Amino acid sequence: MKTEVVVRANDLAASQWGLLTSAQAQAEGVTRMQLTRLVESGILDRLEHGVYATPSVQGDPLLSLRSSWLTLRPSARAEERLADLTSAGVVSHASAAQLHGIGDLLADEHEFLLPERFQSRRTGVRVRRTLLGRSEVTLSSGLPVTTAARTISDLLDDGHDLDHMASLTAEALRRGLVDRQSLAPALDHVAPRRGSRDGQELTARLIDLSDMPPAELTSAETTRRPSGHAIPDDILTILRTLSDPELQRMAKEVQQSTAKITAGVFTASDGLSVALEPSRQAVQRLSERVSRWAEVPSNRDAIARLRDVLGTFVVASGGRAGGVSEGTSADGSSVEAAARPTGSR
Repeated sequence: MKTEVVVRANDLAASQWGLLTSAQAQAEGVTRMQLTRLVESGILDRLEHGVYATPSVQGDPLLSLRSSWLTLRPSARAEERLADLTSAGVVSHASAAQLHGIGDLLADEHEFLLPERFQSRRTGVRVRRTLLGRSEVTLSSGLPVTTAARTISDLLDDGHDLDHMASLTAEALRRGLVDRQSLAPALDHVAPRRGSRDGQELTARLIDLSDMPPAELTSAETTRRPSGHAIPDDILTILRTLSDPELQRMAKEVQQSTAKITAGVFTASDGLSVALEPSRQAVQRLSERVSRWAEVPSNRDAIARLRDVLGTFVVASGGRAGGVSEGTSADGSSVEAAARPTGSR
């Protein structure tokens, strides 16, 4: 097997969770015959028709979901699709609930939303045509997924049992994935079909059915993660598209240092700058070491986006990053702009 073929395949897989499609490979000059030989040599594993993986990612619980997501647009790279989340193919319904880690619905098929009509011929994949707003989509484990509020709304629209939905909703509330203020308007359109006047009444019904104590609900909403400080999740999303072991180790370091933020266990009185400091330090170390990975062509776009996000996060948390212009508001709670480091694209 020619070395350049192995390098091309590995570079491609390294930019999207260790996976690649035959269409992507052919665009890089790797033929189907060469893919077959890579499989025979043990360099790649064949997951399903047209999708291959590096052996190192076997055991990933999201492997099947990621593979199905790639097949929605097999010629486009993950980084290209993630540039526009609402049209990227959004994980939805029971698959979204499973990805968020809420409820125990059986996700016996991978469910996605696309803005255009799409007919999948693959067993176990269901695609629905829906136009989503940007506020209805988030990222989880590197995949675009409907927000918890939109997921709850979709599942109610599908007719799932109210008692089960009440339990799922309570779990989302406890984990800080949603609050009553954001959930109620998301349920407005489905409320009449579920016997409620509006989303606010349906939200109240779900909470009542869940037997969630008022004090627990108040505590959950008080400690919910502020939406303006989710940048560490974006960092992890980019890092998960790069399979280099050292990057994965550094991603784990950032993840551990941001656990307090992403779990939403601090209140406004804690002092946000104090809560963010361990994350800021880990991100700063990571920011100083990403340049070497930009040398791999398939990594360049991801590294450029990573630099932007790292710089924005460091500034937002009260630090400085080389090549980043500060654009925080008067209270330091948001960032208006971050300059891209020279030569990053």
